Amino acid sequence: MALIIMEVLKNLSPLLPVIVSIIGLRAGWIYKRDKVFNSRKAISEFSYNLYKNTNDENYKRIAEEYGISALTKDSNLTPEQRRILLRSKDPVRDIDNYSKCQKLLYISDNSTIFQWAKKRYRFWIWRKSVEIVSLIIYFMSGFVVAMPFMYSTMFSSGLVEKINKSSAMLKFGLAAYCVLMGISTGLFFLHKLSTINIAEKTIKSNR
Repeated sequence: MALIIMEVLKNLSPLLPVIVSIIGLRAGWIYKRDKVFNSRKAISEFSYNLYKNTNDENYKRIAEEYGISALTKDSNLTPEQRRILLRSKDPVRDIDNYSKCQKLLYISDNSTIFQWAKKRYRFWIWRKSVEIVSLIIYFMSGFVVAMPFMYSTMFSSGLVEKINKSSAMLKFGLAAYCVLMGISTGLFFLHKLSTINIAEKTIKSNR
């Protein structure tokens, strides 16, 4: 059974880097924004219901703040920064973009609302260097994922013979390790690439 599975995977190996890249591109744009929005929306609605039942202005204020926090989907902004974000040129797009790359952006009350949170990212040469390195590692991770299925063409004949003589369990363990490490590393650097790109566009659009 194990031999059949390995044979099927070997036949699919030419498509593996493409499949991994597609999965990575898709997963790189998935964020926890909906979860943050839903939890804060529920608290806002609950607080407002308490306000209607008690007429306590504190509940009304909490409902308002949680409502704004749900809209901005942030985790570390002050109340004033949230309101600045709502007053941006395109609040729908900017809130969505900020929620994806808030670790890279700082919101100020200057004419340029969005600024780089880390000083080194303010330099174009630094950002491009990070993007190039991330892109190289991303594609290298694709080869790591494909390695268990293409090792016969990648390694020397002596090493290939040793691998072939290994137990099916050892082969499976090594293959699983390469696939998991390759995918996790690729997704990490893909996320870094996408957040830098989104942050750059958000800053430029609000100048």
